[in-house]
Amino acid sequence: MDRITSLEAIILPQARLLRPGTGPVTLSPGNSSQEGCSHNIFIVTLADSSHIIARVAKSHNFDSLERNGVDMLNHITSLRPELKVPKVLWHNLDSKQEQTPREFTIVLQDLIPGKPLGSWNELIPQSQQMCFLDSLARFLVELWSIPTSGTIETEVPALLYSQWLENMIDKAIRRCITGDSRWGTTRDYLVMRSLISYYASPHDHITEYGIAHGDMHALNIMVDERLELSGVVDWDWTFTAPLPAIVQFPWFLADVPGWHNEGTKPGETFHHSRDYLVQALRAAEMSANKSDRLTNLLASARERQIFQSAINCRDVHKAFVEEDRRFRGARGKDVRGELEAFLVIYPDLRDEDEVKLIMGSMQ
Repeated sequence: MDRITSLEAIILPQARLLRPGTGPVTLSPGNSSQEGCSHNIFIVTLADSSHIIARVAKSHNFDSLERNGVDMLNHITSLRPELKVPKVLWHNLDSKQEQTPREFTIVLQDLIPGKPLGSWNELIPQSQQMCFLDSLARFLVELWSIPTSGTIETEVPALLYSQWLENMIDKAIRRCITGDSRWGTTRDYLVMRSLISYYASPHDHITEYGIAHGDMHALNIMVDERLELSGVVDWDWTFTAPLPAIVQFPWFLADVPGWHNEGTKPGETFHHSRDYLVQALRAAEMSANKSDRLTNLLASARERQIFQSAINCRDVHKAFVEEDRRFRGARGKDVRGELEAFLVIYPDLRDEDEVKLIMGSMQ
């Protein structure tokens, strides 16, 4: 039995239950531009001639990400059914692997109309740029205003932004000390730890959490022929965090050193697009009778975004430790205090050779 036939045997019986009609229910390969490194996309034609998509994971290694995306989409669509995100119609994540191992991990979702934005550059007519940024601002105001209570992460005690950053950096430090990290050094992350107060203290009075898409690049944003946003797809990397951590620019607008956007020329920057998006967000907040808190956070987001991205993105981290003025100024300082604070949380690592080396080298 070939792969398509195997998928049809699983998907088509479920698809027939979704909508009434007399037409054939079929499965066909989707647009390759909508596929990522972890999924294949198929188009399902339902009995009423409408279409949905089937996301088929390329490996069970992605099941935890798939579950993350499904749970968050269910949370979002239950609270904001009008928001332009795909509704989950069916999935097989709950099938008992230990009893009947499933061959594929499959999620059926609404088909978001339009085409991927693909890239953002100066060749896009200004009228279309404005149309897109206005629609993106409306989407972001709604997304960032969704309550996080009831999401999969509500069991974790809420953290201040500084605590959230410390937790993220400490995980990286632990990986470096134990040898589980493929890049980065313990010392550089300890320097980053020493800079947390600079980035976080202006925002630690904000205690609310919000929802981040987690992978908002141009291929995950769908647009119509006018370039108005028609939806945002691929929610596998979504997460909740303090608002200062999630109110950020999409990757293709952020100009983060070390991050490369497809379809842009070397040296091309988008500060004008960011400025416009901030003003569009302000208008969207006013239209929704909200305060300008999100606008103010976005206006100051780029520096935070670069720092956060340098924690977990290899190329951004490399650029940050080599080029960032504030980091380079702190690099020669004694980091033993940060290491001691880290060891209070992870005392099991005190006898590691890397820890002893840093403690000894600073004496």
